[in-house]
Amino acid sequence: MRTVSVAALATLVLVGCATDPKPAAEPASFDLRVTAQIAPKFVTPIAGGCDSNGVSKGSPVLVRDESDTTVGAGALGGGSLQPDGACHFYANITVAEGREFYEVTIGDRAPATVPADRARTGFSLSFGY
Repeated sequence: MRTVSVAALATLVLVGCATDPKPAAEPASFDLRVTAQIAPKFVTPIAGGCDSNGVSKGSPVLVRDESDTTVGAGALGGGSLQPDGACHFYANITVAEGREFYEVTIGDRAPATVPADRARTGFSLSFGY
């Protein structure tokens, strides 16, 4: 009797180990590309690019959805000086897909609401114009 119980237990243990649960599928996402355009009067040219007061390299970029849930976060990269004296900072933020709109906040600036279709193709936010 004891042999049967050990054999049955060993079979149950082996069957339990043989079935690995499937990993949860990652939610669909896309890279939201945003450009922060700074007006020339607020730009300081620096070696290899430009800077500005308030919006600059490393400024946090926070993305929320219509439920005020954070769906992505990142930071602006270094500034690129434009021929007209403006400064452009860029960020690619991976965000969850399937939202009606995205609210994008750069640093301490007021948030901008962007429809989902515009968010998928990339967009610019202008400061100081």
